[in-house]
Order: sequence, then structure tokens, then C-alpha cells
Amino acid sequence: MDLQTVTQWYNFTGRTVVITGGAGILGGEMACILVGCGANVAILDRDPSLADRLMDHLGCGPGCSVVVYANVLEFETFKIRVHAIAPGFFLTAQNRFLLTDEATGELTPRGKTIIDHTPMRRFGDPENLLGTVLWLLSPAAAFVHGVVVPVDGGFSAFSGV
Repeated sequence: MDLQTVTQWYNFTGRTVVITGGAGILGGEMACILVGCGANVAILDRDPSLADRLMDHLGCGPGCSVVVYANVLEFETFKIRVHAIAPGFFLTAQNRFLLTDEATGELTPRGKTIIDHTPMRRFGDPENLLGTVLWLLSPAAAFVHGVVVPVDGGFSAFSGV
């Protein structure tokens, strides 16, 4: 395999990617990288204000994006490969003060328990999901279908969850 082939794997020009929950922090990171790789991105989300904010952020990159306010369970199957990413614990604005003390920045008892059960001994960053997203969409995963890929620092394997 040559470098040109591998580089072409991550060129999604002319392809459309649907991201459910795509207006949230993690889905938003995925949308940004995919637009940057030339993909047309359809964001399915329940929160119009978050989706509109993401659309403003995406601007006019090489790919196009559209937001659809929808429940994905209402759609039929059209010979599409379907995958899911099971993110572990990511430190974001949404959960920061459940996992760290607002005054000291130290881990809360809950945060400490999570880290103690995560072999990588840290919380994830939204960017940690991007390699898995790009792989699942690329020709490198052409024979992969219906999988759930944990991106959790080993939490699910270590904790028995």
C-alpha cells in the first residue's frame, strides 16, 4: 500500500455523512473534521439552537453541511453502513463540574472513581474520536459493518461495563 492511497482514504469529497446528535460537543468535532475532509455533512439533532451555532461555526469549508431536526428512528434503511462510537468519559463544559471541583480543579469522588477504572488514567478529549470516525468512513473499513467502537481509554474493558 502506498502513501497516496492512504491519503485518498480520508478524502470524502462527494460523500455524505450523517451524524446523529451532531450538534453536541463530540458530534460537532466530528462534523468539523469531516467538512474539512470534503464531506457533505447532515447533522441530525433535537436542539435547533446548538445545531444553528454549529452551522455558523462550520461556515463554508470544502464540504457542505445541513441540519435536520429529526428523530433518527423514523428513517428507513437504504443499504448504508451503520456504525456507532461509544465515547467514554470526556471532560467537557457539560460535565466538567461533575468530575472536577469547580473551586480547586481537583477530581471529585466521582471523577476519581472514573479515572481509577480507566487504564489510560485520563479523561478523553473530543479530538480523540476523530481517528475512529475517519477510519470507519474510509475504504480501510469497507468490510466493517454494524460495529460499536469504544473510544474510552480502556474503561469498558477494565471495568466490566
